[in-house]
Amino acid sequence: MKGLHLLLSFLWFNITICQSTVLIVDEDGQPLIGVSVYSRDQTFQTISDQQGVAHLPQGMSSSTILYFQFLGYKSQQLSLQELSDMDYRVQLMPGLQLEEVVIVGRAEESSRMTNQVHKVERDEILLLNQQTPADVLAASGQVFVQKSQMGGGSPILRGFEANKVLLVVDGVRMNNAIYRNGHLHNAITIDGSALDNVSVIFGPGSLKYGSDAIGGVMHFQTRVPRLSLGLDHSYSGMVYGRTSSANGERTFHADLEVRGAQFASWTSVTGSKYGDLKTGGNRSEEFPDFGKRFSYVERRNGSDIEVNNDDVNVQIGTAYEQLDLIQKLLYQKSEYEKLLLNLHYSTSSDVPRYDALIERSNGFPRWAEWNYGPQKRWMSSLSYTNTRKRSYSDLIHIIGAYQNILETRNNRRFMDDIRERQDEYVQVFSLTTDIEKSINQLDLQYGFEVNHNIINSEAEGINMSSGVDGLNILTRYPSGDNAMSSMAAYLAGNYNLSDRSKLLTGIRWTRTTLEFDYLNSDEISWPDNFYSGISSSNNALTWSLGVNNHFDNFRIQAMIATAFRSPNLDDMAKIRVNGIELTAPNPELEPEKTLNTDLTIGWSPTSRISWSNTIFFTELSDAIVRAPFSLPDGSTTFIDGPDTLTVVGNINAQKARVYGISSRLVAKISARLNLDATYNWTRGRILSNETSPLSHIPPSYGKIAVNYSSEDHKISIQWRYNLAKPLSEYGGSADNPEYATQEGTLTWNTLNLYHKWMINEHINIDVGLENIFDRHYRTFASGVSAPGRNLIITGRFLF
Repeated sequence: MKGLHLLLSFLWFNITICQSTVLIVDEDGQPLIGVSVYSRDQTFQTISDQQGVAHLPQGMSSSTILYFQFLGYKSQQLSLQELSDMDYRVQLMPGLQLEEVVIVGRAEESSRMTNQVHKVERDEILLLNQQTPADVLAASGQVFVQKSQMGGGSPILRGFEANKVLLVVDGVRMNNAIYRNGHLHNAITIDGSALDNVSVIFGPGSLKYGSDAIGGVMHFQTRVPRLSLGLDHSYSGMVYGRTSSANGERTFHADLEVRGAQFASWTSVTGSKYGDLKTGGNRSEEFPDFGKRFSYVERRNGSDIEVNNDDVNVQIGTAYEQLDLIQKLLYQKSEYEKLLLNLHYSTSSDVPRYDALIERSNGFPRWAEWNYGPQKRWMSSLSYTNTRKRSYSDLIHIIGAYQNILETRNNRRFMDDIRERQDEYVQVFSLTTDIEKSINQLDLQYGFEVNHNIINSEAEGINMSSGVDGLNILTRYPSGDNAMSSMAAYLAGNYNLSDRSKLLTGIRWTRTTLEFDYLNSDEISWPDNFYSGISSSNNALTWSLGVNNHFDNFRIQAMIATAFRSPNLDDMAKIRVNGIELTAPNPELEPEKTLNTDLTIGWSPTSRISWSNTIFFTELSDAIVRAPFSLPDGSTTFIDGPDTLTVVGNINAQKARVYGISSRLVAKISARLNLDATYNWTRGRILSNETSPLSHIPPSYGKIAVNYSSEDHKISIQWRYNLAKPLSEYGGSADNPEYATQEGTLTWNTLNLYHKWMINEHINIDVGLENIFDRHYRTFASGVSAPGRNLIITGRFLF
């Protein structure tokens, strides 16, 4: 009889744990709508409905931890056992949490980091309805984005850009051996419609991510298929169409999720067609013609002619198309083990490089055509997760990945029949292992990473009149065999000094090797060792030490850490024409190294107000900068057709210093209304000459947003602003002063309105109106002007 009683108790316990709903309420017991509920590994994600109810899958382990997060309320993390004890009723209390626990990066909690972290959630991504992931970052008010063309977007974190910041998608690093040090636009090859969230980790990330994470890490997490965790199969999906008036955008997206007890699938297709971008018509009285496109080049009857533009605000030479495909397959092998296959494919049409197309030489257009593309990116990864507790691990996460990238450049001078084409083929093989183990008050993380790049650089000239191809031109990178490899291991620990304080520290070792050589058929005569092969290797030991202190009304985070960036193939061996400059190879480059100090103070005087301020200071040694240089024969100029080019090269400068402030204020005005304001200020100097500004330092910028949320509507009014930056503060040619006014970057601001109307559970209508006053502006270092007044309309059908 006693055994029967125990059996019945066990069955009752499991039935209770498997309850499929949880009610989420506020401090007054009223339902909260739109609360994010997710598991740590994010295989389960949902939001509470109009009754405050979140639906949970059946069959979850009682030890599964769920996170409950809602803007303006303190987040909670509860196990299913705790939910059962609470009768599946969760009450969130108001208060803008000073130490918000969110999952960032490769499944790491922000509470175990001393870096400043900002996470853009899916709700915000859907509401703001941006065209590309780069636009998502810019709209956050926390990241500055440079644009050379409409089909691009180069994020800047704390004054670092391109290959000095790290792009990661679904745990796989995107940075490869040809990521350049100027402006890098690869973020747009990620499907913005598939994003679940974007984590921005500011400051040094070399401890966990290795080389390139000097300015920070941007981790783009696409959606993960969910299991039904029951006996029945289920499915859901979304179809939407979007149009934007500023560039005639036409985007179609469809996704389908199929859920089973052990298998789940998520399929996503997005196709976009963008027309030429129309910029704002309201210009500064001082520069009434700045940014106008008076003419453009057409090829008619085998000849180039300059054609007058009927509308000078339409930037002819910005249109392009893009297709993105994603397929994910999840297999839950056991309660503790799962496998996730992740396939990405992105391709584009030719993407015109607008900043080059508006260049002029001797009174005529310099280029008849200058296009990237098509740009193609393939990524396949297989990840394995094991949560079974062992003596050496509580969590094991392994990702093996293969990437295949094609970057193409096509350009032809005005009135010249020869089109030059450069193709860069990159293959990347990588394996990453992260392991976590908790021992009393100590949380350990350790792991290793290996990465191997194979690069082939090809080029040819094509005579457009005769059709003859195969003409000999310079390749962008060494024309022979090129490879870059790295291996690394790290150990990090978080020790709970008390309930309010944590000590965080870690160390990482990385070894990087680079090999390249040139062919004898090259247009330039190289030294003998360039033909026989050049190799370079370096070792880097980085460390981090930080502390988190969390008190009743304020929080203090402090960190001192090192970071590094090994010079890649682009740094050492690129041959590139840009404007009136030729970049020449420099095989003698050394790694860049930084010493970083961060201090974050968060203050919450009431449960409705949170104000966070971060002060950062970075000492950069052996900084790789562009400077006057010479070819191997000593020449400081190079003749390229009708142009005499000045030779420049990448060198290790003595030292540089970057410092700044980042501030964010969030205020809960009422149950449905909140204020979110950001401000960012950065300054950089080359220490050998305090009057020499460092490049890539944006002017001060930020945003002020007022957000409203109800059962059926979400509304956001946003004022985005950018202060001026005079030419005297530009850091040389990398900041593209030729695309600015005679005074530099002008002050600008825009007013933007976004509205999401949830008509019912199946139909949503999203409307946005950006740059309401149709102001003309061009962001710092950009070669294309920003969109003018832009009406965005999206219709979504969910099933």
